[in-house]
Amino acid sequence: MSASQRKIISIVSICSISLALLLLIDFFFGHKITHPRLRIPHKAYHHSHSSNFDNLDKWGGVRYRVCTDGNGFKSACGTKTFKIFDIGIIGDSFTAGTGIPYEDTFVGIIANANLSLRIANLAVGSYSPTIYLTKVQNLIDNGFKFDRLHV
Repeated sequence: MSASQRKIISIVSICSISLALLLLIDFFFGHKITHPRLRIPHKAYHHSHSSNFDNLDKWGGVRYRVCTDGNGFKSACGTKTFKIFDIGIIGDSFTAGTGIPYEDTFVGIIANANLSLRIANLAVGSYSPTIYLTKVQNLIDNGFKFDRLHV
């Protein structure tokens, strides 16, 4: 085998290995790098929503727009971030409104009917009573205030 043939084989090998590595990285990490995630880990209460999220999510094969405020609470898009609320509502996926826009959730319907009240949707899918308590305690410890809290 001539020196030029070995050089060509070497170049092809390096390109092939580089392409394979690039494809593996893209397959395992590309979605996480290019698309923001709605649901994220949380060190105090297992998982939460990303703050200031405004993107499409998918549930049951249907894409729908999801927005959160700066606290990571599911809300109407463009909602200002507060730490003091008249009402906080916590629950799991039904309360969070998985698969539907905020305005169509029961929390969104209540909020739209009571525009003078600050209402926080504290729910995230797969929450449990233990997480409800842990999250509410954590929020209060971090300066959040709720006149009423509904579970």
